[in-house]
Amino acid sequence: HVSTQLVTVGERELPVERIRSTEDAAKAFAYLPRWAVEHFDAIVTDKDGKPLAIIGGFKGDVGSTSAPPSTLIAELSRIDGASKLWAAHNHPSGMATLSDADVRLDKNLQRVLDGSGIEYHGLFAMVGAGSRTGVLKYDHTMVGPGEVRVSRRPLARVPIVDRELTDRRDDVEKLDHPAKSKSVIPQIAGDRPGLVFLDSQHGVSAFVPFSGDEMGSLRVQGRLMRLFRAASKANARSAIVADPGGRLSAKQVGNLATALSNVDITLLDAVSYDPGGGDTQHRSWAE
Repeated sequence: HVSTQLVTVGERELPVERIRSTEDAAKAFAYLPRWAVEHFDAIVTDKDGKPLAIIGGFKGDVGSTSAPPSTLIAELSRIDGASKLWAAHNHPSGMATLSDADVRLDKNLQRVLDGSGIEYHGLFAMVGAGSRTGVLKYDHTMVGPGEVRVSRRPLARVPIVDRELTDRRDDVEKLDHPAKSKSVIPQIAGDRPGLVFLDSQHGVSAFVPFSGDEMGSLRVQGRLMRLFRAASKANARSAIVADPGGRLSAKQVGNLATALSNVDITLLDAVSYDPGGGDTQHRSWAE
């Protein structure tokens, strides 16, 4: 009932063709320090360091900006060939020192991307050292303080991307009560275990088959990124597990719940039922 697609909303010229080091990445983000308020961007590259897209595009005030990992992952998961992620923001104060909030965000991104198949390369705090010097100073979560001379010669054009809605129907079934889930989930999932994704109003947005083995071992074979990609496409805010035959274990469902919570999606319930039309039961994943 709900679908999104990744679209190009702009383009940025970067002074590097490949990002293979912290210095390359600092040069690529050299456009950030000119802004008077904090801006947060992330650059996605392929395995050889070729920039594929700029994601994020968050804007704050003179002292802070919010960069939800869930939004970054929703965009990252849709980029074909994505292999590495570099993140950066500017400090209009002129102090190239990572804050406690910056360090927490960095750790959150590390945790979410662990086992996803995407290499995360840390977060910059960046300031310009003056337009005459052409030098940019930074603090980086993995390598610490540094500086780099800025080049103005464009070597690559990289799309700036965002998600847009492509389909949203008015007749969305809302699972706003356990009794509703009890009757609707078996109709949607049938004999296939998986996830029923819901929007912010508990309206059904998509069904994604996921076996118990996949739920129990998400950080292998690209399963975690497949989960994030499906949630991104469905624009999901919460989810309910469909468990035909009651074969899913608490460990499998709990593992799924943890992965979803990392991208701000709440697992509301697990519905076990007889796919042949017998009894239907609710199970809280927390139990």
